[in-house]
Amino acid sequence: MSQVSEVIRKHHAELIKKVNTHVKALIEGQPDANPQELSDFLKEELLPHAMGEERHLYPTVDPLIKIHSQPTATMSVDHEFIENYIRRIGETTAALQSTNPERQPVLQRQLQHLALQLEAILRLHLEKEERIYLPLFEEHLSQEEQQRVLEGMHAA
Repeated sequence: MSQVSEVIRKHHAELIKKVNTHVKALIEGQPDANPQELSDFLKEELLPHAMGEERHLYPTVDPLIKIHSQPTATMSVDHEFIENYIRRIGETTAALQSTNPERQPVLQRQLQHLALQLEAILRLHLEKEERIYLPLFEEHLSQEEQQRVLEGMHAA
């Protein structure tokens, strides 16, 4: 791994750690939860990071993806995360049904958190499909080809 990639990975880890800390404090109603601090962090650190990626990293990586990868690879990563959340929600639901009453509030909060995370990922994933893939699908494939894809999806 290159030093630059390592710097980016470490920065990503710092960003998600800060977000997780703020979200956990808010969800759990911790006395040190600070919505203004979260808002400031999002505006002053997370958005500039995203804009930097949009302006510099993505234009550099885009041609590399065309040559060395698959444009839909990130969508497959989304599917991995969706599958993982579904599995974890199932496990938490089973645990909630079989645990003692004292542990139920903790599991209930965990289930709520997982469900919110899945909802956010799913909303983003579906939006990407509808904004990017479906217009290409409609514009460049015949009705017969579109129908064949739909039938294949339904058969799966």
